[in-house]
Amino acid sequence: MKKLRDRDPQQLTMLALTWPIFVEVFMLKLIGVSGVFMLSHLSDHAVAAVGVANQVLTLITVIFGVVSIGTGIIVAQWLGAKEEKEAVKASISSILFNLGIGIVISGLIWITAPILLHAMGISLDIYNDSLLYLRGVGACLFLQAIVMSCSAVLRNYGRTKHVMFVMLGMNIIVVCGNYLCIYAPFGWPILGIQGVMYSTIAGQGIAAITLFFLFLRTTHTQLRECTDRPQHVRKILQIGIPSALEQISYNASQFLIFYFIASMGVEAVATRVYLQNIAMFIPLFAGAMGQGTQIRVAYLVGASLKDKAYNLSYSNLKLALLLCLIASTGMILLYNPLIHGFTTNQTVIKEGKILIGISLILELGRTFNLILTSSLRGAGDIQFPVVVGMFSMWGIGASASFYLGSYLGLGLVGIWIAACLDEWIRGLFMCYRWTFKKWMKQTVAVTNEKMYNNSS
Repeated sequence: MKKLRDRDPQQLTMLALTWPIFVEVFMLKLIGVSGVFMLSHLSDHAVAAVGVANQVLTLITVIFGVVSIGTGIIVAQWLGAKEEKEAVKASISSILFNLGIGIVISGLIWITAPILLHAMGISLDIYNDSLLYLRGVGACLFLQAIVMSCSAVLRNYGRTKHVMFVMLGMNIIVVCGNYLCIYAPFGWPILGIQGVMYSTIAGQGIAAITLFFLFLRTTHTQLRECTDRPQHVRKILQIGIPSALEQISYNASQFLIFYFIASMGVEAVATRVYLQNIAMFIPLFAGAMGQGTQIRVAYLVGASLKDKAYNLSYSNLKLALLLCLIASTGMILLYNPLIHGFTTNQTVIKEGKILIGISLILELGRTFNLILTSSLRGAGDIQFPVVVGMFSMWGIGASASFYLGSYLGLGLVGIWIAACLDEWIRGLFMCYRWTFKKWMKQTVAVTNEKMYNNSS
């Protein structure tokens, strides 16, 4: 049997890189829905209690994402430059740094959980259950830090399929554990939210151990070699922090837009939720294509094959747009049977029919933006997408949503048009940057590291 690292990640096709990412994210979404479904059999309070705690935990995991994003680009560029030793050093630094942050944050959550929940103003009816879940899962959040770092490293070694199977295994453990603790088959005790907490911790723990040893096997690293290197951490943070700020900004702008929608009434909120569920897999596909493109571009830039990276990005963009067009058209054709599976409210159905048509333009713009933004990140051009993205999210996306949706009274149609403007304008800026090769003048991660090594 060949060693894992004998398979050159640069030889992997886009399909080999992206389909496991898509399957992984898609299944995670479905498993998340099943978790809410099972909790609903306990009570609405149980759903609310875990939901509140998960909101806090989701916001905190963005911190681990800072390291993961930077790690992915650094490792891929080192591998492209055939500097596997440096790629391993950067990987080890990422995992150890994220673990250290995770341990500190886990302790802080245990201590500050009551303060956080009181600050959110949650009902006393769900406070104790939320506190139990937040403290339990939060105290083990360092496991999630390991999972995120190891996943980022392994994907850039071309091990997307391995990561997919581990993550699916983790979620199967969680779902099976939830089933046992909520439905209590075979005389199993009903543990409720406490059991859901145990299932989550067990799943994350097994995934963290599996991914870490898979990393050691992939890189042929010994445990005694796992020491931190500050220069790698600095470079990882230089890339990861701006990218994470962009994601935080996007989430905040979407929260504001949801506030505008909520002010339009219950039917508007329901319509948005149903449309998001019907079209769920299309942005997931674009995101998987974007991650695969980022990995391939980073390899090529690290290997000083920038012209090849330039052509690859546009080839992937054409393919992604074609597949998005096919999928979006299919979504429009299947709209009637799908929406009737959710609701019989004729107002929701009629408005949704208009929005599903606009979604064709929206999803094409989202795909256009995602592929080119991922290409720029892979090339090490981090600042430009962040600045343009934050300006567009607030200056166009949020502002136009208020003006068109609320002020002019166009409702959800105005919100959808604003989203189209945001995605397409951002995409056109990224297209300008990529087409005129401004990114080639940026100092990439590998170049900086070589300069550091040569000067020390």
